[in-house]
Amino acid sequence: MKKYIFVIISITVLSFLYSQDFDFISQFQGICYSGESQGNYAYFTTGGNMHILDISNPDNISIINELYIGKQMCTDIHIDDDLMFLGTAGEIQIYQMNDQTQPLLINQIEHGAGYVNKMLSTDSLLIAILSDYALIYDIGDLENISYQSCINFSSDEEAYCINNNIIYGFYQEGYSGPHYLEGWDISNPENPDLIVYIELGGLETPWPDCFFSYNNLLFSGVNDSIRIYDISIQEEINFITSFGVESNIISMNIVNDVIYISTEDNGIIMINISDIFNPETV
Repeated sequence: MKKYIFVIISITVLSFLYSQDFDFISQFQGICYSGESQGNYAYFTTGGNMHILDISNPDNISIINELYIGKQMCTDIHIDDDLMFLGTAGEIQIYQMNDQTQPLLINQIEHGAGYVNKMLSTDSLLIAILSDYALIYDIGDLENISYQSCINFSSDEEAYCINNNIIYGFYQEGYSGPHYLEGWDISNPENPDLIVYIELGGLETPWPDCFFSYNNLLFSGVNDSIRIYDISIQEEINFITSFGVESNIISMNIVNDVIYISTEDNGIIMINISDIFNPETV
């Protein structure tokens, strides 16, 4: 997972700063693999600590609190309303966010597997992506969290997203074989149903590095390009258009019709996609 702290902090605040000039603020010791924001606060981890930033004033961003989260490295942070989920090797920590400056640990899920690459949530379900499979939990009752099922994929990239109770990932045949978009309906979480299976690329074509869903569209980052698919009707998923960027893509986020793309060699690229057929760099 190629996330670095300058990427995490920048993506966190750029959604309301992209029209301004930027100055170096600060750097923090340790590698950061996870970051998230909610309202006036941003959260990132280094080593066994979670740092909380006050981002309400773009000219005075500062750390206001630090929490020890354990010896295991945190590889993903996911926030859903008043709950925060921290994914580590072997467990998922669950925090109550009534006080955004002082998250309170209230439970944890022991999954007994490797690092959590990505977490998603919908309704009362939490989906944890580990290596090449997804674990589904019912978190409707936080005191009695129950495992529901597992979906197997064949990818350890971050090419996963959720849209209308459907988890999208990809499957590849062998090391360089053709790869396919898979969509699993989790309306019945104990028995997910594979309802989408379409070819994305043939033999020895580049596979997707990351997915993001937005307004019933699936954005797929493939090397130095973004490919866009219409996923509004599962039986008729279609490729719509694509556009290139200046470097290979690591991850992306979309806020208010602006896509924020973290790249390997060119920092963060911000593109207005209000018209996906005519994207404009901002």
